[in-house]
Amino acid sequence: MSSSLPLVCKKSLYADFKQLLVESDGVVGTTYYEAKQSALLYQEAKTKLYQSISAHGYGDWIKKPVEIDYFI
Repeated sequence: MSSSLPLVCKKSLYADFKQLLVESDGVVGTTYYEAKQSALLYQEAKTKLYQSISAHGYGDWIKKPVEIDYFI
C-alpha cells in the first residue's frame, strides 16, 4: 500500500492553493477549514444551495463534522 497522497485530494489541492496565494501575496488560512470560511462567495453559494434544497422540500443537507477539514 502506498503512503503517498492521491493526485487529487483535499490536502494536495489545498497545498497548491496556499502556494498560489503566497505567490500573489494573498491571505492564507492556517487550516483548510479557515480558508473555506474566509471564501465569502463560496459561503454565500453554499448557503443559497442549502436554502434551495430545504425550500423545495428535500430536507436538510447532511453536514460532516468540521474537524475533518482541520488540516494544514
